[in-house]
Amino acid sequence: MNISTEEQLNLGFDLGAVSTVKQRGNRMPKVIGDVVQNPADFNFYRTWSIASRNISREKIGKLVAFYIARGGTVQNFRYKDWADFHAVHDGVEESGYLGVGDGVETDFQLIKRYTVENSFDRLINKPVAGTVFVYFDGIQQASGWSISLSTGMISFISPPANGEVITADFEFDVKAKFITESFNTKFLAYQQRNISIHNLPALQLREV
Repeated sequence: MNISTEEQLNLGFDLGAVSTVKQRGNRMPKVIGDVVQNPADFNFYRTWSIASRNISREKIGKLVAFYIARGGTVQNFRYKDWADFHAVHDGVEESGYLGVGDGVETDFQLIKRYTVENSFDRLINKPVAGTVFVYFDGIQQASGWSISLSTGMISFISPPANGEVITADFEFDVKAKFITESFNTKFLAYQQRNISIHNLPALQLREV
């Protein structure tokens, strides 16, 4: 078993999931005057709780199979966070960002930029196939580039010109893992022949 897989958890259970943004580490800001000198030290990660719900035997069977196939908490996988799964370039929101060309560099990492007065760049490593569109100074580039769906790295055949702003639209998954070490279910009732209803207690995931 590899430590990571490109398999996606996409069974509909993420609808209604609780998504939490957490700060990594326990650092103190270094402030000189009114300016924080070490903003890069304050990074973030996400956790999810697939909340308690009643589901069919068929659906819970698929989720149990996915959990076991991942080795429980061992293997990382793709997870679609419905609270935050896309970045856009539309003249209003400019969250899909790659960088500025220098006439030399040909490889650029997908970034989602969060901006409200200050800005924070989140590296995107798991873009979704068929959703990525690239722009030079607002003009879409239909060809001349390729993307790695496992790393989020975009490679251009020719380097973007010096000063050219490179942006993108895209959807993305998050690399996640289960952090719940046991998978519990509770049988509730038969709805009709061969169709049973089970309760799934909260199942915990973490971004890695």
